[in-house]
Amino acid sequence: MSRITRHRGIPRGGYALVLVVGLVAAVSVLGLAYIDSNSIDVQTSFNVVNASRARYVAESGVEHALYWLARYNPPSVNADGYWPGASGRNVDATDDYYDVTVTRDGDDPGLFKIVSVGHCVSTGGPNLAHRVVVWASRPPNPTLTLTHALHLSGFNWLDAKVTVNGNVHTNNSIISNATINGNLTAVGFMIYFNPPSGSAQAFVQPILFPGITPGQYVSYELDAIARSAVNFDVEELDQDFNQRDPSGQARPDWHLGESNPGGVLHAVHVGDGGTTAIRIKHDVQFAGTVVIDGNLYLDAANNTVLTAVEGFPALVVNGDIYLSGEDSHTTINGGLLCTGRLRKSGNLGSSSLTINGPVHFGQGIPDLPWDYGGLTMNYMSERAWLYNFTGQPPPEGGTIPVTIEEWIDR
Repeated sequence: MSRITRHRGIPRGGYALVLVVGLVAAVSVLGLAYIDSNSIDVQTSFNVVNASRARYVAESGVEHALYWLARYNPPSVNADGYWPGASGRNVDATDDYYDVTVTRDGDDPGLFKIVSVGHCVSTGGPNLAHRVVVWASRPPNPTLTLTHALHLSGFNWLDAKVTVNGNVHTNNSIISNATINGNLTAVGFMIYFNPPSGSAQAFVQPILFPGITPGQYVSYELDAIARSAVNFDVEELDQDFNQRDPSGQARPDWHLGESNPGGVLHAVHVGDGGTTAIRIKHDVQFAGTVVIDGNLYLDAANNTVLTAVEGFPALVVNGDIYLSGEDSHTTINGGLLCTGRLRKSGNLGSSSLTINGPVHFGQGIPDLPWDYGGLTMNYMSERAWLYNFTGQPPPEGGTIPVTIEEWIDR
């Protein structure tokens, strides 16, 4: 008999099983590695997205601060008169929010530091924060710009002795024979015998004049520092006034200084019957603003020149202005703001008045004599802007220019 030898080993079906198990193991390892790698990528993506959200939210806080720095009427102000910031402001109906603070520089009142921290509140990743610091500047004082060479409130007659180089507006009706090199507009009717060089429109909307009063220049704030005018109790301002202070000492430009950079002179004199009237005589060369609570007489004011400091008017009169005196030639470099009207007193001869700046009369301008030298008003843009001491936004709206000096992402 022959012996049959049997070899022990893996059955042929077992090779397939081993192969399948090995393949599954290899695929599992690769799959786990892929999942792990992909999880890291997903987490990294969440971090990038959330970091970007935090940065954009922080920038929203900066824009919020810049918006209110450029506006005249922020929702709330601190003791220094500017918007101090806000906290916990949500963005786009999400849980993301920013905290923003605004502080004024201690040395430069026109420089502001804005710090905004944006918070990303996420359900799909970590909560992240981003900080932005911005330095922005704006004029220390808000300003307003007068847009007309002549702005009137009452019914007016402008005769042929009047020349206006710029636009004219009245919140009433007007009859004009003046030379107007610009546009003419009226809330009421208008009649003109000498057509303006620009357009002529009646029945337009009123243009309100800013609520400027003498008191705003008697005591004012510039560069966040309280200032005050020089009070001068005198009936007449003459050539000696240019060189001598109220005590009689020879001191040119005595009214100008750190406490009164606008050179504002509050001329006060109460005469008989309690009336107030100031007379400006000949050869007055004044640099600053003359403020009068009462009537002003340009009385033989020959060779008189009043020149305003930049950002200030030359004359603010809470009363009427009288042209008085023969052969009197006066030049005013700056705005003239009068609550009353322009009047004439006595023989004016060949006198003249030239105003290089915007003019406002609460009432009207008189019919001037045939031999009068002429009333000329020249609109000048460099004289048309004024510091806004009214505490109110300008009637035509507008913004305060804000400049970004430095932007730092942290």
